[in-house]
Amino acid sequence: MTRREYDALIARTEELEDALAARMADDGSRIPHEVALALTDGERPAAAYRRHVRHAGHEPSVSGDTFSPAAFFRRSMSFR
Repeated sequence: MTRREYDALIARTEELEDALAARMADDGSRIPHEVALALTDGERPAAAYRRHVRHAGHEPSVSGDTFSPAAFFRRSMSFR
């Protein structure tokens, strides 16, 4: 392995460690950026969330470690 390959491997490993640390720290309670912007523009919470889900190309998960629609609606009401 050359020094250049080694340095690239170390850089990639550090990137992956940072990504893993961020993912582990995520408690699933964050509101997606696009949804937050829509809420500040006065859009209804349900419409903003549905558009985000359609645009992202995924359906919301029901597991406890991901974003939940019920929690989203509770938090979105606190912005008003």
